[in-house]
Amino acid sequence: MVHIESSLAPGWDHVPIVAMLQAAFPVRIVLENAANMAALGEFKHMSPPVDNLLYCISSRGLGCGVIANGELIKVKEGTSGYGHMTIDINGPMCTCGRRGCLISYTSPYAILKELQQKRPALQLEENAQIDHVIEFLKQGDQLTKDIVMKSAEYFGVGLANIVNLFHSELVIVNGSLIYEYPNYYEKVIETAYAYLLDKASAQVWASYFP
Repeated sequence: MVHIESSLAPGWDHVPIVAMLQAAFPVRIVLENAANMAALGEFKHMSPPVDNLLYCISSRGLGCGVIANGELIKVKEGTSGYGHMTIDINGPMCTCGRRGCLISYTSPYAILKELQQKRPALQLEENAQIDHVIEFLKQGDQLTKDIVMKSAEYFGVGLANIVNLFHSELVIVNGSLIYEYPNYYEKVIETAYAYLLDKASAQVWASYFP
């Protein structure tokens, strides 16, 4: 049985993080999402510099930080983000209520849900974690490998869609599966390149971001 904690951070509701940090450090504090800050950090320190950069973090969802023409593109607060781009209009139901969103193929919950459907004896709770997927992979479970590799293909297609939209010159991908299962990373990159409109102008590599 896959046991999941009911909350990622119990008690962390409406915590004034910015005020707490400002009280400790005499600098300007800004609260921002991880993918945007990762993209901005890579962009500021990239040598040689690039004008268009994409940083994707695949974890519980899919976070994407986009630099276009030297500017950080910020998704409007309250919108669904890149993880909810439609990959297949007849695909599985997503948590947002639509079918075929990218994260309905790439999230740990989506992977474990498909695994449960094909292996009914597996009891899956709501907030599934990527660690459970990785554990099954380490055990050499072939069904998990097949599902994960299919997930990698969808991730690659989604990645290519974003690159084609923003003409990204450099793409950095991040996530536990990227580092724990090299075949996954290789399949993501292989598929992304297959769907790029301008294969000569984009390069894709992995970067560790804790």
